Amino acid sequence: LPTWRLRKVQSGSPDASAAPSRKTLRESSRRINEAVRQYVCAGRFARWIGLLIAAKVVVLTLVAFEWKVATDNFFDGDDQAMARYFGIFYAVTGLITLTIQFFLTGRILTSRGVLLPIIVMPAILLFLNVFLIAGSGVVLLMTITTLAKSMDAWRRSAHDTAVQFLYTRLERSNRRDVIGFNSAIVKPLAEVAASMVLMLGSPFVHHGLLVGATMVWLFAVTSLVSLIRSKKPAADAGLGTQALRFEPAE
Repeated sequence: LPTWRLRKVQSGSPDASAAPSRKTLRESSRRINEAVRQYVCAGRFARWIGLLIAAKVVVLTLVAFEWKVATDNFFDGDDQAMARYFGIFYAVTGLITLTIQFFLTGRILTSRGVLLPIIVMPAILLFLNVFLIAGSGVVLLMTITTLAKSMDAWRRSAHDTAVQFLYTRLERSNRRDVIGFNSAIVKPLAEVAASMVLMLGSPFVHHGLLVGATMVWLFAVTSLVSLIRSKKPAADAGLGTQALRFEPAE
């Protein structure tokens, strides 16, 4: 770890004027933390996080579509009942989101790390999507799609928060580029791809893509977490082991 070298006066006692200021100490502490942190390889991280985000966008778009279709079939043109249902649904999911955010997210991230918050959603959605394909009946489809759509509460409160923590394993110079690329390129392209499938594909294609994209999402999560837990991420990122030395400001 870095050490501070205090200049000495001729008498041999430390020169008080050379002592670092609080601002300098804070800056050096930040640089030390940046130095000892294990960063992952930016290229591999960008590929897996981009695949995760693309698969997630496709799955969420298709789940929202299946939910709206099932809702319309269930209420069979009763607009007032449908409006009440949507009002209750969004109110309940909003309260659940706030509850998880305030009381569970911090504790889960502290005790379990990022794997549990990230992997829960694709795992549950994969289970529900398989039942969606195999199931039949208006009530059953309404129940399955409602449960799948309600996972938005977990996504907004825990999943997306954990994904943001993953970005901290990138060096700052790479972090901005990866976040910007995913927001400006990956997400819009995934939305366009999902929309094209909805316009041109059959229900069989919709369901097949839904299950396939969920599996890709789950695989990307496990691969990304494995990369972060790797024993040699610092070497991949080109981070040396040489200790840094900081001189106090003149």
